[in-house]
Amino acid sequence: MTYILIAVTLLGLIHPISKLILDQGIPLSYFCILFIGIRLTILVPLASLKDLLVYKNTNLTIRLIFFGIIGALLQATEFKGIAIGLHPSTVTLLVFSYPLWIALLEQYRERTFHLAQTIQAVAIMLALSLVLEPDFSGARLFNGNYIYPVIAGILMATWITMSGSLRKQGLTPISISIFYDAFSLVALVGLFSIDLHQDWPAFAIWTSNNNHLFIMVGYSLAVGLIPNLLVYKASAQASPQVAGNLLALEPLLSIAYSTILFRDNMNANILGCAALIVIANIPPGVFQWLKTKLLSFRLKTKNINFIQEN
Repeated sequence: MTYILIAVTLLGLIHPISKLILDQGIPLSYFCILFIGIRLTILVPLASLKDLLVYKNTNLTIRLIFFGIIGALLQATEFKGIAIGLHPSTVTLLVFSYPLWIALLEQYRERTFHLAQTIQAVAIMLALSLVLEPDFSGARLFNGNYIYPVIAGILMATWITMSGSLRKQGLTPISISIFYDAFSLVALVGLFSIDLHQDWPAFAIWTSNNNHLFIMVGYSLAVGLIPNLLVYKASAQASPQVAGNLLALEPLLSIAYSTILFRDNMNANILGCAALIVIANIPPGVFQWLKTKLLSFRLKTKNINFIQEN
């Protein structure tokens, strides 16, 4: 549990600290590539030969390539919202709308009603309505600024679904991380191929300050590599319900960090959104556990009443 708490505490810094770094003048293209590249550079020496033998399975390799492309698009859209001026709290709330897309996809695919997924979907839709206040018509959703983190939320849902599927293939956490970062890095270079050339003068100015690179390395390690490894390590010790509940606190911590760093007022909309997002990110197993406890309590109550009446 300690590992997960540390990981969540660090993961909550992703959006607030990224704004501070991007505000220093680093172009988005180089920010995304450095974020993944630094992580990959440190991960590779940690891998064993077994972790790198995935290439023997062609089908699995193709899935990992697609997984990396999804990751690259997720990074680009997630940080694009912050780069163009959206507040980190807004980006966090919109990116963490991913349970809505997962719930809708699974209910459509299975054509069945799930109480937990319905609760998550309703919570997310309410949260989105608060984020888009006062324009409840949804018009702001299609504003160029807001569309990026919304797309990131959809990509996050896809990423999480694929991540769970890949783990069932017997891949080690290190193996998944390495191939994800490697293919994401290649995809990012392709995606930003034109921008990299145009952004080079601005990047050169940014790197003239040695502290900037030092901060970027620390950022990549603190919010990327370290928390991921801690979550992988903790998953073998903590139950999925406990881990899921603690990880659901990430958006709440992210908003709290943003409020402190940027001296924002914690208004009712932000508090309401944060609460709804936390509810939506609680694993379905928790709702099932609560349902079981409630049914058990009702059964005991009926038995007690029956005994008293007789």
